[in-house]
Amino acid sequence: MYNDGPTADGTAGIGAELESPFFQLINKICSLENTNKAKKSLIEGRTGLGWELTADTTGVAGELQAEHILDGRSIKVGSEDGAKAGKAIADDLVSTAANRTSRSVLLTMLDRLGTVAG
Repeated sequence: MYNDGPTADGTAGIGAELESPFFQLINKICSLENTNKAKKSLIEGRTGLGWELTADTTGVAGELQAEHILDGRSIKVGSEDGAKAGKAIADDLVSTAANRTSRSVLLTMLDRLGTVAG
């Protein structure tokens, strides 16, 4: 049997994007092109086993929203890894760390990419 799943050993994985439209990062000085370059950037290093918090575009210049990603390359179908990652994401959402992320994070991300408009 040929295994062609996304995991390292070729077995089936499961992944998802959990949009967080209430969790926005805004910097009105950035162009749409520069904003798009920040897509998929890791936010404040917030990641864990099978998940990460990344920036997603909204289609509006200077505006990003956060999204939690369940990584289908590391979460195997039938394992408990998805449930563990989901619990970690829930904990991240209600943590103080989730509530303190602000506009400065977007500026830092864009500055790191060399895309902050002056």
